[in-house]
Amino acid sequence: MNKKLAKMIGRRVLQSLLTIFIVTIIIFGMMQLIPGDPIVNFLGTTATKEQIAYYTELFGYDKPVYVQYFNWIAGLFRGEMGFSIQFQKEISEVLFPRLGITMSFVIIAFILSVVLGVTIGIVSALNRGKPIDTFLNFLSNIGVSVPVFWTGIVLVLIFGVKLKWLPTYGIKHLSDGFGIWLKYLILPVTVCGMSTLASFSRSTRTNMLEVINQEYVLTAKAKGVKHIKIVLKHQLRNALVPL
Repeated sequence: MNKKLAKMIGRRVLQSLLTIFIVTIIIFGMMQLIPGDPIVNFLGTTATKEQIAYYTELFGYDKPVYVQYFNWIAGLFRGEMGFSIQFQKEISEVLFPRLGITMSFVIIAFILSVVLGVTIGIVSALNRGKPIDTFLNFLSNIGVSVPVFWTGIVLVLIFGVKLKWLPTYGIKHLSDGFGIWLKYLILPVTVCGMSTLASFSRSTRTNMLEVINQEYVLTAKAKGVKHIKIVLKHQLRNALVPL
């Protein structure tokens, strides 16, 4: 049994490494296919050939593509993400200061998506075939189908430009006041979370419907267990396993 488990883990690790390798090649290849010369873009159209040649060699663009690729991969293993020609900084120095703000959107949006999505899925499953189920399913289908960028544009136009209820750009911190901070979070968190919320809602509904008439649920009902306890302890616990 241990040998089988070790083989399975080893096989999964090799598959993961192969997948990562293929993904890095695709990403690097797409970067190479971007039109234009980054050195020329950085120096401007007035740059001389000597300047272009100097910076091309300085940043390693004169080396063969496969050498550039392996230098890039080696840098990643050392924790170096590369050097930004535009900002004249390490990419990590450009990325990490902005990471906190991005994560504040993503984490809040994800938590709300899970909580609201699971709740909506439960309500929809328990009211299968009723008007509320039809309405919630309709909203979930919209959330999954509509592109996020389009949703963002529409919400900005309605609540930011037309009604002027919410800011359309920028960010505030908690130190500026909870109300102001929350006001700047509403639009991005809503847009980031809509698709995930809809996915969790649909998955929860489907999984709940699969377990709702299982024998252990019927047995609990026959024993007189309270409905809320059946839903939370028996149905939801098993429905959340796939999620």
